[in-house]
Amino acid sequence: MAISADLGTRLEDIVNQLVNTGRYN
Repeated sequence: MAISADLGTRLEDIVNQLVNTGRYN
């Protein structure tokens, strides 16, 4: 479960980064 939660957190961070780059670009 911990691995799954960690993966979800990392995916959320990646999505946020992609959204931020999309907004700035």
